[in-house]
Amino acid sequence: MNIAYFINSLSNAAGMERIFIDKANLLSEREGMNVTLVSLMSSDDEQPAFKVSPRVKFIHLNLVFVPGDTSPRKRPFTFLWKWLKWRREVHRAVADVIRQNNIDIAISSTYDASLPLNAIDCHLIVESHAYRRDAVQGSALPTLRRYLMSRRVAASDALVALTHADASLWNEARRVEVIGNFTTIRPVAPYRPDTKRIMAAGRIDSQKGFDILVDAWRIVARLHPDWSLDIYGSATHNTDCTHADLQSRINEGGMSHCVTLCGTCHDMPRAYAEHSAFVLSSRYEGFGLVLLEAMACGVPCVTFDCPYGPSDIVGDGDDGIVVPFAGMTDRQRAEKLAQGLCSMIEAGDSGRMRMSEAAIKNAARFSPDATIDKWVCLFNDIMRQ
Repeated sequence: MNIAYFINSLSNAAGMERIFIDKANLLSEREGMNVTLVSLMSSDDEQPAFKVSPRVKFIHLNLVFVPGDTSPRKRPFTFLWKWLKWRREVHRAVADVIRQNNIDIAISSTYDASLPLNAIDCHLIVESHAYRRDAVQGSALPTLRRYLMSRRVAASDALVALTHADASLWNEARRVEVIGNFTTIRPVAPYRPDTKRIMAAGRIDSQKGFDILVDAWRIVARLHPDWSLDIYGSATHNTDCTHADLQSRINEGGMSHCVTLCGTCHDMPRAYAEHSAFVLSSRYEGFGLVLLEAMACGVPCVTFDCPYGPSDIVGDGDDGIVVPFAGMTDRQRAEKLAQGLCSMIEAGDSGRMRMSEAAIKNAARFSPDATIDKWVCLFNDIMRQ
């Protein structure tokens, strides 16, 4: 069976890129599975953020959309004409890949609305890696993107969501399956509850709520001045929050000595080993893979109960702390998050060690083998149709 994953780029060190590569690597180990990763926008000299197995074929299409000085607001029709012209190039390239590699099933995410319908001469699966609104966040043409996304989901053989809550939103899909994520990350050192450092990780934009986290840390720093916060991640080109914005917020709060923006991390297991807790401050998530990674390394988590996923992963009071999110202002959320962080700190070494042991045990629910088994069953079922 020939499977192809299509994604805009694999160069971002983010959760969706990691899980696409991890799935491709593990599927390639299964008998009879030939897996291809297709990066629509990356060039031949652009390397994936994570290691790709030599068993996986990797194709760069180098089809970057360059609008030039055309703005979708100032010159919308010119921008649209350029985008449609670029999309026709993508159509032809995708069709060539499918034909030349005899692809049986193509897989893309809801983010990549450029994957064409009329170029696909094979089965199609669409993956939802966030709750539905997020799929068009930041788009220059949100209405068109929303239409294309819905049209492609309706024409697909199956829509695969990460959570039941997200699955309930895709009414136009002919078939909806729920298959959660997994992690292949393992601890590189024993957990140390006495390390007075807490970490967060994710791209720097409004979704990840680092502005809320920084405001929360103002409260934490007053109560526990010997603790520090490290934030890993970088801003993308189309983000609504920059590194400079976040650093200014830190400086204005007088926290440059205890809050550090660490940039992109290429060794997350080592980063987890150097911290005694992890915090997720997102306004929304598709799943919360980074929580699962931290737990697999024995690091207990403090997380918002945001839509969707975190509360399905972290058990409040068992392997971490879940903080209320809905129906509050960001200021109130910062106060609640600070309370959760202080509770983690005040649990002491013994309390954090207890949560660490539970986190490792509970993370095992999301095993790679069980998840890949579900994907293989779905592939076989679709091929029988």
